[in-house]
Amino acid sequence: MDYWDIIWNEFKNGSSPAFEKIYYKYIDVLYRYGSKITTDKEIVKDAIQQLFLELHSTRKNLTDPNNLEFYLLKALKRIIIRQITDNIKYEQLHEKDIYTFKLELSFEDELTKSETNESQIELLKDMIQSLSSKKKELLFLKFYSGLKNEQIASLLELKPATVQKQIYRTILQLQIKFKDRIILLCVIQHKK
Repeated sequence: MDYWDIIWNEFKNGSSPAFEKIYYKYIDVLYRYGSKITTDKEIVKDAIQQLFLELHSTRKNLTDPNNLEFYLLKALKRIIIRQITDNIKYEQLHEKDIYTFKLELSFEDELTKSETNESQIELLKDMIQSLSSKKKELLFLKFYSGLKNEQIASLLELKPATVQKQIYRTILQLQIKFKDRIILLCVIQHKK
């Protein structure tokens, strides 16, 4: 029985120092390996954290691996692939519009009262309507309701990092799609 076999058995028996030794011995190797699977550093960090949480919570039922490093790398890869797959499924759900989230501009009356050009209102409506229901919901929860990413994540059963990415991608999508129209809207608004 080598040194790491002894540490592994101590960890399985509840030793926190043994758990820390395993963590610090393999964290760099796991991070480098995870970074080869995906370039998304947040997924890698989340997956490593998930790996060690799972190890700790199931330690009494774990088997004795022939090679601890291989065991950890294999488990990490499984977790990363699961997270990537979950993200893909989430994005596909966005595009399928399984349900319709209606977002109307509450500031429309305010704009009309200040004699704002109707074309500006139509442009804003077009921009919002071009989004999928899920993206409308994200924008609503973030900017209209003022919820934090963690709250949105809890509500939509997502990870906060996923919420942040989706909001960023939605805004980027709007910027790319309506670039010329946004500039025109800003120019018109500035002239008033």
